[in-house]
Amino acid sequence: MSVDRPDAPWGFLNAYKSAAQSVPRAALVTEMLRNVIVARFVASALPNAIKGKTVHHTLIAFHTSVLFEYVSRAKALDDAALVVLLPAMLEPLQECAIRADALTKDVTVSVPFCPFPSLTNNLDFYQLSSYVLLSALSQKCVLQNSAIKIILNAMASCSSRVAPQQFVNAALSVLSPQEQLDGLPDLFIQTVLELP
Repeated sequence: MSVDRPDAPWGFLNAYKSAAQSVPRAALVTEMLRNVIVARFVASALPNAIKGKTVHHTLIAFHTSVLFEYVSRAKALDDAALVVLLPAMLEPLQECAIRADALTKDVTVSVPFCPFPSLTNNLDFYQLSSYVLLSALSQKCVLQNSAIKIILNAMASCSSRVAPQQFVNAALSVLSPQEQLDGLPDLFIQTVLELP
């Protein structure tokens, strides 16, 4: 894959390379909106890092901010966009349910102030990131009932990793803009009933 060709998927990077500048998030999101190859690559970065157990909180912040802006700026999210976004938002929650230690291979960094002291590792950050992104996605487009049920099950499968209020708020945020469901998934109902 050549970056030097202007018509290449990554050709937009040439201007930043020649100016020796970093790529602003807005420019990256603009290119993601134009080019599904770039969108797929950026969206898959964090799920791939999770599979390789090489996640860092900076990557989680990047993933969250870029995908949130992508969802916010998209005029409409069609099926092609959902094929890129949903796996990137759901895979980490599903991985969390399978392996509770999926993200514990992080570099330990000492900081003087942590605004989220209850978040003990990247698993918590990633789960909350997924909650935020799924909530934003639900506000932007109408999802099929089957997709909503998959989202609710994924959220419920890791609910013990976050505060009950965070789980409930995220679930309500996903459900409220959507059509009424014919029924809620059993795992979701069981999780809600077991909340403290």
